[in-house]
Amino acid sequence: MAIVVKNTKITEEIVDEKGNLLGHISYDPKDYNAYKEIMNIMEDIYKLEDSLNKSKNIDIEKMKAAKTDSDFAALRNEFHSMSAALNEGSESVDSIIRRIDTIFGEGTCSIILNGTYNLDLLIPLLENVTPEFEKVHTIKKNAYLQGVKENVME
Repeated sequence: MAIVVKNTKITEEIVDEKGNLLGHISYDPKDYNAYKEIMNIMEDIYKLEDSLNKSKNIDIEKMKAAKTDSDFAALRNEFHSMSAALNEGSESVDSIIRRIDTIFGEGTCSIILNGTYNLDLLIPLLENVTPEFEKVHTIKKNAYLQGVKENVME
């Protein structure tokens, strides 16, 4: 006797603006851990964006006006702060890329990001698949709640 395994994965094409096929993604909307990780990735993207927005930008006018060593020393803290924020951001992006590739298939981010760290390019992917996960988990939740309601009524 054989065990029959049902494939619940969805495969979708990745295309550019002109409709040219760039690759494929594959994911299982019934995979709870993948859904949880997508939600964590979205949260991490927003946290990263907030962190970079809060980090102090380097004052370009001060930089243009700097002439002496002491002028440049005064700018040192600004450079350090911005550098630290960018390094932290780079590590966060690396983590996000690894996690997306784990969910959708190795090389997914390479195709979508095309060698950049522009996370805005990942948003359409996440926005496209999230409803599939939500639909499956809403059905599961409703079935569970219906079962609980029926047990309470007995």
